[in-house]
Amino acid sequence: MRVGGIAPASRLGEAAITPSTVQYLLVPGWAEDLHRYQDRMARMLAAPTVPTPDGRP
Repeated sequence: MRVGGIAPASRLGEAAITPSTVQYLLVPGWAEDLHRYQDRMARMLAAPTVPTPDGRP
């Protein structure tokens, strides 16, 4: 997250990602839900799309 991530490179940025990290580590099932969501989004992005009637993507 700190290298090329979306959080600002400062203490404020690190404070912003801390709640997510704690949630990821402590809440049962949260990590599995996140991985399922990421897999679903990756499959949707990789799926071929149907062309529109006017030929535009």
